[in-house]
Amino acid sequence: MDTRNRKSENDDGLQVPLLSESDMKLHYSEAIERAGILFLMSYSTGFGRFQWLLLLVCGMANASDAVEILCVSFLLPSAECDLHLTSSDKGWLSAIIFIGMMLGSYIWGMLGDYFGRRMVLVAALLVNGGFGCLSSLSQQFSVFLVIRLFSGFGVGGSIPVVWSYFAEFQTEESRPHQMCLLASFWMVGNIVTAGLAWIIIPLNHVGYFSDDFVFDSWRIFVVACSSVAIIAALCLLLFPESPMFLLKKGREHEAVAVLEEMYRKNNPKMYETVPYQVLGLHVETNGDSNSELTLSTRWFTFLIRTAHSMLQQTKNLFQPTTRRASFIFVIINFTLAFSYYGLWMWYPELFSRMTAYARTHNNSEVNVCSFPSDSVNTNVTSLDCSNPVDITVFFDSFLISLSSLPSNLITIMFMYKARRVFLSLGMVLTGLSVFLIWIVKNRTHSLILSSVFGCLSMFPYNSLNVVTAESFSTDLRATAMGFFLVFGRIGAVLGNVVFGELVDYHCAIPVLLVATFLASSGMLSLLIPRTDQRTLV
Repeated sequence: MDTRNRKSENDDGLQVPLLSESDMKLHYSEAIERAGILFLMSYSTGFGRFQWLLLLVCGMANASDAVEILCVSFLLPSAECDLHLTSSDKGWLSAIIFIGMMLGSYIWGMLGDYFGRRMVLVAALLVNGGFGCLSSLSQQFSVFLVIRLFSGFGVGGSIPVVWSYFAEFQTEESRPHQMCLLASFWMVGNIVTAGLAWIIIPLNHVGYFSDDFVFDSWRIFVVACSSVAIIAALCLLLFPESPMFLLKKGREHEAVAVLEEMYRKNNPKMYETVPYQVLGLHVETNGDSNSELTLSTRWFTFLIRTAHSMLQQTKNLFQPTTRRASFIFVIINFTLAFSYYGLWMWYPELFSRMTAYARTHNNSEVNVCSFPSDSVNTNVTSLDCSNPVDITVFFDSFLISLSSLPSNLITIMFMYKARRVFLSLGMVLTGLSVFLIWIVKNRTHSLILSSVFGCLSMFPYNSLNVVTAESFSTDLRATAMGFFLVFGRIGAVLGNVVFGELVDYHCAIPVLLVATFLASSGMLSLLIPRTDQRTLV
């Protein structure tokens, strides 16, 4: 009996066509023409509990990256005395994680395209969380800096791979809003980081103290932040490999097993009476399978093949059909990261300075970029460590983290039809908001402007992740995101170093650079090809 046009309702109320066995034994090339694996997921597994549970776990992984990156900005005022930090040291401490991410994103992304998304993502998260926890034990700035470098190496892997992994489980209809929901977990990471800092760091007498070893509140805060990545890695072990990746590697039986698992979780009641109908897929591959890269392969051969693969993957990013988009993505990733992280990572420090200056000089009218040069202490030997960090700094940061909630809600609702608009207009408006930094004269005005910046900056970030994932095929997706993120990390490093070197004396220079970069890149993003009607292949 041909069940091609017969439908059944899954447990979430979704109408799922029940296809015949002959119809579901698709040749993979035919499946690609009919929306590929998305066709199979849409019509044979549906959308439901599996994707929602995956969203929570991948969202935790995405949030853990935000936590690990942003936690350093909350450490700066507290760790200043313990680690004897100058403004330049603070700039490098903020930048070092991005250097690690720059080294890791391309390597992890390429490994994700060859060895699989899930285990590479798990490994990257464990490196991130493990070295993050280890850094809390260091007593010297140089040691802390090196360990944070390795933590950043792990963060650099989880960001590109989690987006590729998550996108490949989504149906054609669910992908836009699900990707935006995943992006919104960056805001969750912001809130978690600010909340943990607000709760833990002010506990000045909590921890272990001796002449040779100190484990005070800000170190406990570091452990709490790094634990998020470890929890996410353990949760990911409960989920399967991407079926799109498995098909690309010729592992069709494993792909069918994953699809059946999705069908069972999305339709637990139906699964008892209507078994999964996809029995197999015939897949044509290019001979590039994971079996060639087993543990028995000699290390020399493995390294040569890996290096060749990296070069070939990079070359494929700049083939005629994707060349223009690739160059634009490189520029946008650099300028957006330079601007966002260069300014955002320094907000807690700038607020701390404003509060200290107003308290010391009895003057509440002060601009974040107009400190008198003689009021800024850059001598580590004369740091005043007698007073604890003002708790209002963490409260302000918590409020700023909440500011991205409206923009995340808007992108979730409208991203499916306005990807490039959010990317372009968001960057232009964010750049314009930075110009307004000159008009603020007190803590309240600075808090409002920082919140505006945090809200507007989420529009380009959320849309950039979606557009990038949709612009490349499965065999290039993780590599592409990792490669472009390398330039984003370079921008983040330069942004933090430039702020660290100039914030005491020439704050106007980095602020003007941020505004100019954002506005110009926003206009450039209009040249990216549209992806709103594109199918993942």
